Amino acid sequence: MFERVRYLDRPVRYDYRLTDKGRDLWPVLTTMRQWGDRYEALTGHPIEERHKSCGEITNAVLVCESCGERVGARDVTAQPGPGRDSLVLR
Repeated sequence: MFERVRYLDRPVRYDYRLTDKGRDLWPVLTTMRQWGDRYEALTGHPIEERHKSCGEITNAVLVCESCGERVGARDVTAQPGPGRDSLVLR
């Protein structure tokens, strides 16, 4: 999830940068932080995220990639996917 990148030779220093795999975790971590803020940050959010494009404080929301509507837990149903058979233990 991180790659170690040398940025100074004397003394040797490293920076740790997110890989593509690490960046793909951003939605998971963001929604977990928002959940914690909702139930535990009773005096206000310790961190707020500002959208670079419009400058407003924002929260992550799930949307349908086909129609653009917001999606909640009651708006979806689960069904077997194409990789289902590869997960069945034999």
